[in-house]
Amino acid sequence: MTAIELPLWFVLVFSFVFGAAWGSFANVVVYRWPLGLSVVSPPSRCPSCETNIRAFDNVPIFAWLWLRGRCRSCRAPISPRYAIVELVFALLSTALAYRLFVVDAPSLAASVVLVHYLVRFSVVFALVVVALIDLDRTEVPDFVLLFAVAPIVAALGTSPIAPAVDALSALAGAGLGYFGLRLLFIDGLKLVIGRAGMGLGDAHLLVVVGAMLGPAGVLFSLGAGAVQGVAAAAIAAALGRRIGADDVDEVEDVDDEQDNDDTAGSETDDATATATEQSDDEARAADGAELAAPSGRTPMKLPFAPFLGLAALEYMLFADVLVARWLAY
Repeated sequence: MTAIELPLWFVLVFSFVFGAAWGSFANVVVYRWPLGLSVVSPPSRCPSCETNIRAFDNVPIFAWLWLRGRCRSCRAPISPRYAIVELVFALLSTALAYRLFVVDAPSLAASVVLVHYLVRFSVVFALVVVALIDLDRTEVPDFVLLFAVAPIVAALGTSPIAPAVDALSALAGAGLGYFGLRLLFIDGLKLVIGRAGMGLGDAHLLVVVGAMLGPAGVLFSLGAGAVQGVAAAAIAAALGRRIGADDVDEVEDVDDEQDNDDTAGSETDDATATATEQSDDEARAADGAELAAPSGRTPMKLPFAPFLGLAALEYMLFADVLVARWLAY
């Protein structure tokens, strides 16, 4: 069966539900992984009353709506970010499926297109999860590198679908993403101004982008991501806001059992923790770009992963349109 023979409604409905389900899981990963907690156990529960969330109250997107943003047991408010993240994943999944099954490869076998859909969705998952963690904690987790494996394996084992790349381009893109960013914006800037302009985590993220989209995708993601990041920072500064942890609600899909111990800590513990955080910041480059600030003030740290991810998604879904627009000028 070819991709075009699949009913369009089936492709769209399946991809929407599939994306929403993984969006629900993404909420868990974003909160638990940075804390070193298991992403599969215990089950999701209310952070206020610790009641396990029942299956019919855990339906992506719609559960938040019919619960009116509150826990069924204790009526504590539930952040709308849960539903927003699930909706974003659902829409990205649907757009990706439409792009592959309808626009790019309708004449290929449905099984081949499905492989490419799953590979690209794994990259979409990584980009969005890492963007959210970076916004919350100004940190790009190392596990993102694992998501570079699937695109390279797919390039080796299946026929390419535009704008997918062959194995050589996938490896070249991954190498360019890592070494290019590191040489120019990390090690290079250290030699020039004494500190890195970006974190090593951003280079890890570009490895994944390069493996999926090749060298052209890396260059586009880096350029377009920088432009969009600077524009967003300028708008935020004009509004007196910051982009990052200060603006993002702290959402918890589960109650961290260590929170009670941390709350019970003494002022000495807090001071020690603060000193440790400062030491860590000095020991490594922050995973974010630093923008110039007025004299005497600390440069504003801009989480760059969200903008790299946004640009990569733009290229993944609209590469042909973007290239055509560019050539038209």
